[in-house]
Amino acid sequence: MRFSLRSRRALVAAALAAPLLFLPVAGSAQEQGPYDGLPLITTGNDPATRNTYGWLGVAQVGRAYSPVSQQWGRVPVGLLATNIEFATTERTDENGDLIVDGDFDIHAYLQPTGGGGDQYGLSPEIVIRTVAFGSIPTEVRLQLRQRRDEADLPVGFYIRTRLTNNYTRQLQIYPPTGLEDLVDVAVVGLTVDDVAVPLEDSCATGPTARIELASEAVVIDQAAGEQFVQDRGFSGAEGGTLNGTLDIPAFAGCTTTDGDDLSAVLTSLVSGPDNPVTVKLGILGCYYAFDDQTYAPLPPQPDTAIADAGCAPDLRDGVEGVPSPLPLPSTPP
Repeated sequence: MRFSLRSRRALVAAALAAPLLFLPVAGSAQEQGPYDGLPLITTGNDPATRNTYGWLGVAQVGRAYSPVSQQWGRVPVGLLATNIEFATTERTDENGDLIVDGDFDIHAYLQPTGGGGDQYGLSPEIVIRTVAFGSIPTEVRLQLRQRRDEADLPVGFYIRTRLTNNYTRQLQIYPPTGLEDLVDVAVVGLTVDDVAVPLEDSCATGPTARIELASEAVVIDQAAGEQFVQDRGFSGAEGGTLNGTLDIPAFAGCTTTDGDDLSAVLTSLVSGPDNPVTVKLGILGCYYAFDDQTYAPLPPQPDTAIADAGCAPDLRDGVEGVPSPLPLPSTPP
């Protein structure tokens, strides 16, 4: 049965008006889970099962813009170690339509794919190229670090998202999905005029840099031949795109091995509010390895390279297992 254009517009409006899911993050006290370096997940309907069978990886790429340096930079391809619980609910709405809601409860942990550290909670390095003092070429390598609790376990990003299938009208509705958290932005490398400047490991903002990301709402009309693509919207199973900002506070502890404090210089080169960020995630399912006894998927290790992550193959055009690098715009946002 086809439905009127007015009905479709009403459903689209309802999806666009859905509240953005900015969700609370995990508390400060966490228990070590079954895998070293990752906490026990306590949310969801069945924590015991999800801590055994809910782990896997998701590939991601990104880009960011620095208003201070007026430069775009790529976030290199990386992996998230994720724990996911999925549940479906069938219902009939007020119009008599058959609706199936798919709810995803996701904890996501950064990891320094292919190098850059040996802990969960660290991102791949992000390169910012700018000029110091108006004329000196400078390259700053940044790393995002998730908050850590008293047991030195990372506090993951927490995301709840939903896919609503209206089988009667052949519609798939992806509401806006968002996350908001605090991260630590660390300087892990500095090169000035092609000369490496050795810095102490303490050069960072501390866990006070606010990151806010959100997807747009999308309605897919399957009867018209439409299909979900990762460039628009976000699906817990098929990935998608989140846009937002990263506020970078002042840096501290940026002392060279000779005792010079470059904190103020790096703050002037990098820090500032509302740095635009885009993150694109691939298909849910990078199966790094399986447990020999339970056959459960294991979370990828912090130094796992993408080539070794066992990510799902591309599903179709627009839905990739490992997303292609995002193009860098030629103009500011």
